[in-house]
Amino acid sequence: MNNITVNSELFDLHVNLNTGGLSVLGTKKPYYGKVVKHCDTARVYNPTLRVRQGGNARAVKEKRRNVHAFVRGVADTAANVEAELKSSRYRVIRYNPFMHDYFFDAENEKKVIGGEIAVLKGKIMKILNPIYDEQLF
Repeated sequence: MNNITVNSELFDLHVNLNTGGLSVLGTKKPYYGKVVKHCDTARVYNPTLRVRQGGNARAVKEKRRNVHAFVRGVADTAANVEAELKSSRYRVIRYNPFMHDYFFDAENEKKVIGGEIAVLKGKIMKILNPIYDEQLF
């Protein structure tokens, strides 16, 4: 699985804490939970933002980061995302387990659970048309 391109398969992406790049994990057998690729940038269609609460609690308790927050969606790891990263149509989304136990909009700190398209480059994530938690009700 060297080249992951747009298809109907879902992947989990997270920031690699050792390299600062991105790790791509499979969500179906035989690759479930396994890193299938490392990359610098990715575009994720129909992303959902997931935080494992046990991992979040452990990070807060130990005051040490661990991998427990992911972007799940249909991934294109060959994408050039530079134009989207510069676009004002995309909102900056952050995750910091020492501030919140969820992904949040960097400008207003509202909880974000997904969106139309996410672009990732290392620790930078921007989402087009983010879905805020309050939009569900």
